[in-house]
Amino acid sequence: MNIKTLNSLALTALLGLAIAGCSKPAAEGGETASGGAHNHAEHSHAEMVKEASYEPGSIKAGDRGYCIVCVYKGGEGEEPIVDTLDYEGKTYAFCTESEKAQFISDPGKYLDEGHTPTGEGHDH
Repeated sequence: MNIKTLNSLALTALLGLAIAGCSKPAAEGGETASGGAHNHAEHSHAEMVKEASYEPGSIKAGDRGYCIVCVYKGGEGEEPIVDTLDYEGKTYAFCTESEKAQFISDPGKYLDEGHTPTGEGHDH
């Protein structure tokens, strides 16, 4: 595949994620992913990880996206991305360098089914 085809595929995947986002209303406020916030408590861990993982190269610093650490903590909505990391065939986005460091120190905490999301919300 050439780079143009890969870019088209990545763009199509991102568009698909944006369109297919969470359509369930939030417990409070009633907004959905297409309108902003939504309640991650209504999602399985696998759905949360899928929402916050991207195809390699499809998201970069300066874009808006889901920070894997914030999603795990119960954060809602897309936010400005400060940095990204490619890990096991996916790209993960981070809204702070601190949260990237948290992920690097224990990726399994955020990706494995056996871990329970904290629901503690953002701390930045």
